[in-house]
Amino acid sequence: VNAIAFRRDSGQLATVDASGAIRLWNAGNGTEEGTIAAAPGAYVELVYSAAGDALYSVSADRRLQRWQLPPADPVVVSDYSQPVRDAAVLPDGALATVDSEAAVVQLWNAAGEPDRQLTGAQAPLQLVVAAADGSRLYAVDAEGRIAAWTVADGALQQQVETGSAVRNCALSADGAQLAIAHEEQPVRIYDALSLEPREDVTTPGDVSVLALSPDHRTLLVAGGANEGHL
Repeated sequence: VNAIAFRRDSGQLATVDASGAIRLWNAGNGTEEGTIAAAPGAYVELVYSAAGDALYSVSADRRLQRWQLPPADPVVVSDYSQPVRDAAVLPDGALATVDSEAAVVQLWNAAGEPDRQLTGAQAPLQLVVAAADGSRLYAVDAEGRIAAWTVADGALQQQVETGSAVRNCALSADGAQLAIAHEEQPVRIYDALSLEPREDVTTPGDVSVLALSPDHRTLLVAGGANEGHL
């Protein structure tokens, strides 16, 4: 599995594997609900729109695309022109992206047009997640620094050194917990406001993909077929 995403109502999750097929699953009973055909091995990140009616995919060649749901006849309805490494969705339909070459978070309006940038990070950013209410954004660089901004004013609130490179991260829907898969540590749960570590979750093998369920009681991890519960 290359990427996992939960829809915010917890009813559905999406996965993509090396075959390039984006699959939609019933999160309650595990049955497959549909497939979006995509280029083999191309997709490295997935995120649902705030309303759950579309899915954004980030490809290995750093393209951000938007797929309308349900997937009876999937089409790409937007293809963002700037390179993208990771993306997060805000409640008003806006997007936040990072491109792994710049120490900024790029904001896009709901029409897919570049808006403002969030600055102040110390190094190029690899990952970005957004609070469900759109109030805060978090981004992580290759060395494991976490940066947090308030979206309304674009102010950088905190930067914290974690001491280890990061493979992936996920934020709970209530904005209370930030889960980070470190390269040399277990999955670590941070308090999202203070960015203080809260607990470690031990998983079998390395973890390169993770997602927190919207009720923040279940942590899905991949890098093997592993599941952990918070």
